[in-house]
Amino acid sequence: MLAAKAMKANPDKKYKIAGYADKATGSARINQKLSEKRAKVVYDALVAEGVNPNQMEIIANGGTDNMFYNKKELNRVVILE
Repeated sequence: MLAAKAMKANPDKKYKIAGYADKATGSARINQKLSEKRAKVVYDALVAEGVNPNQMEIIANGGTDNMFYNKKELNRVVILE
């Protein structure tokens, strides 16, 4: 995985793994849990590739304002910062 390779090459850098859910579907509580699960899947995959867990922070943004208007499926995303 390209992201894992870059992260391992920069062990002093910290990363945020931000999960999102579309605001149009589900309650706020469900979207919060869903966005956390999405981010955790990416976190677990990066750890499995050898990335130091201390380099990463999971952020669950729930059903925040949509980044992509009228394309709710595109708002179901995880962003690595």
